[in-house]
Amino acid sequence: MKRAILALAAVVLLAGPALSQSIVPAEWKFLKGDKPHYIDSALNEYWWNDISPLTTWEKQGFQGYDGFAWYRVKVVVPPKMKKNAYKYGGLMLNLGKIDDADETFFNGHLVGATGKMPPDYSGAYDRPRSYLVPPEYVQWGKKNTIAVRVYDAGGDGGLYGGPAELTTRGNPDLLKLGTAFKQEDMIIKGSPDIEIPVTLKSEFRKKYRGALILTIKTDFGEEFHKDYREVAVKKMSTGHFSFRVKDLEPGFYKATLSLESKMGNKKHNFNFGYEPEKIVSPADPQPDFAEFWQRAKDELAGVDPQYKLIRIDSLCTEKQNVYLVEMR
Repeated sequence: MKRAILALAAVVLLAGPALSQSIVPAEWKFLKGDKPHYIDSALNEYWWNDISPLTTWEKQGFQGYDGFAWYRVKVVVPPKMKKNAYKYGGLMLNLGKIDDADETFFNGHLVGATGKMPPDYSGAYDRPRSYLVPPEYVQWGKKNTIAVRVYDAGGDGGLYGGPAELTTRGNPDLLKLGTAFKQEDMIIKGSPDIEIPVTLKSEFRKKYRGALILTIKTDFGEEFHKDYREVAVKKMSTGHFSFRVKDLEPGFYKATLSLESKMGNKKHNFNFGYEPEKIVSPADPQPDFAEFWQRAKDELAGVDPQYKLIRIDSLCTEKQNVYLVEMR
């Protein structure tokens, strides 16, 4: 069993009813290497390997491979999806997460990219991939080709955390909710009274109105703060809001922004810390701690830990490097 000693994640949850089921096959094609013509819809895939997009390529027979690789899949998009696709501005292609960087193509058109390819490599293995496919790129009722170019710098690589989905956009997809902290690492110092900056981008063609709720919990799950405010954003624009939070204590916090409206709901989860170096943890050893600790060390001594150090490029800055340490 792997134990993550360092983990930091931000998850965006979509709310609201789905307008169509996923039509992406569960089995894809995979090939190591990198050639420009791998985006071509007419490419002969005879020599390509079968692969699942649900887990990394190391877990599917390609252990130890780092570098470029491609994924491909054919998708028939039903004509019944065409009306809503044009109404809402396209289809949503959700690929789960990709380790590390990707460029994603639909019928040869680039529809999205996360991270950066060499020589200016920047990884983004922990970010969900959701890309907009314009309706004019789609061949309705025919086979369409999704091609994903992947670069993995080390450790596990490729698509994982799916399933892959191609659906028509709904009202929630017309909203983008997030925070705009100045601190890239989300670690706040100084005054315990802070402003949490919020951005709400609306692609509705009319004014959006809703209720925005902020809930903050300690890393022990205890509710620390809850606030509410009405928000309004002009059509096809971005609104900026903020919440005042007072009397923070040193530690880490889990927060949720919930946007509620008849026009569409949205949630955004995020973590932040306040002066964590000042956390005071009182010693509370149990009477049998020495016996327990010796027994635990004896058990661990009989297991090969197989240490693995993985650099998390998406969290690294010029001043600090962040690593995920894993062991069995």
